[in-house]
Amino acid sequence: MTGQYAYLAWIGSTFTAICTLGIPNALTKFTAEYSERDRSKITQQIASRLLLGTAIIGVLAALVLCGMTVLHWLPLNAKRYYFYLIALALPLNIIATSVAGLLKGHRRYAALMWANIIASPVTFIVVLLVLHYKPVLIGLVIYYILTALILLISYVIASSPTIKISFGAMPIGVWRPILKYIAVVSGVILLDQVVWDRSEVIFLGRYARPEQVAYYSLAYTFTSNAMTLGPGSIIGALLPHIAGLQGAEDITAIRATYQSATRYVGIIVGVLVAGGIALAIPLIHTLFGDRYVHMTPVFRLLIFSAGCEVIAGVASTVMYGMTRQSYLLKIGLGLSILNLSLDFLIIPRYGAIGAAIANGSAQLIGGVATIYLLARRVGLGFPSRAYIKIVAISIFSCLVVLALVHSYGGQGVLRLLAFGLLFVVLFSLLTYTSKLVRLDEFPFLDRFRGDRGGG
Repeated sequence: MTGQYAYLAWIGSTFTAICTLGIPNALTKFTAEYSERDRSKITQQIASRLLLGTAIIGVLAALVLCGMTVLHWLPLNAKRYYFYLIALALPLNIIATSVAGLLKGHRRYAALMWANIIASPVTFIVVLLVLHYKPVLIGLVIYYILTALILLISYVIASSPTIKISFGAMPIGVWRPILKYIAVVSGVILLDQVVWDRSEVIFLGRYARPEQVAYYSLAYTFTSNAMTLGPGSIIGALLPHIAGLQGAEDITAIRATYQSATRYVGIIVGVLVAGGIALAIPLIHTLFGDRYVHMTPVFRLLIFSAGCEVIAGVASTVMYGMTRQSYLLKIGLGLSILNLSLDFLIIPRYGAIGAAIANGSAQLIGGVATIYLLARRVGLGFPSRAYIKIVAISIFSCLVVLALVHSYGGQGVLRLLAFGLLFVVLFSLLTYTSKLVRLDEFPFLDRFRGDRGGG
């Protein structure tokens, strides 16, 4: 059942990512850019057109998924009606993603945060009720649909002061760069679905047993969510900030923002990656039980590759904000070929571990290429000295805690908490003594936490 639901959820997330195209990014970037130029009327017109386009795309995506199911164009590991139910959630997820992009563009981070905080307990109650009365696959699918609905309602309520419908005539000079931006970003996103995780699931579904799909899907989802909740919060606020600075043509501020954001993201990634590798065994045992102990190497490889993706995500977000996204499209084209080749060569023999290796290789190479192009073509250098310190601190902290876990055993919640606390304290002390965190930069962080426009 877990493998079936993982595949259905993957279908839903893949369609959502592909069908939203570059619209959420465009909403964030151009809302922030034109707001900085104090052109509110054009901002409203951009948002109205893009949100309408998103709603239409959501309905079409649901129809396409239903059609592909009827024609057997998808591998069906469950009954057809499960795929039809997933199709119902597509418009909800697609619209919610775009509304979130609009909120970020207006820098209403507090409103976005409260929407998620309110939606989380409601979703949790829904999960308990659904799984209590329908503790089978249909219950999980119903949970998927209701979660999408609750999140959309929360986002719409949070954005109600921001969304003002306006379909007046727009200058052609405004609309053309937006369409070009969406086209290029859409290409990057489409390639990302091949490079980062989607192709691995397809190859695993064809060449590996269902538990291998479950190992990879669970590990990937867990590590991705960890990165999204941690350093992803900084990156999410970075795009509108860079777009605003680009609108003001302040390259000095963009450079300072990139340097600081990359360093702080690196510190958080270091905690998550090194801590995740050191505590993988007790963490998996506590969360999933002994049945998933074989997921440990997959988890360790994926949390490393997720960290590489997030660090490179700072550079790619700056490129998006500065309208240099064409570089990312070129990188994605090369990486898609590499990733598919690795999938074909490694996954049939090594299963989920091979999928994690293929994913990690593409992440690492793509991250290095993105950071290099940003430095070479745009002139924004990478904080290499800071990262030498971060890597050294991460390795030392990881080895110390890993040795303790192997010596004293890591089973049990209390031991997991104790070792986790020890790791955080050790990492924090080493970070502070190495002067990676500077108190004079906390006003810069306040700008990320700020909520322009209320909320």
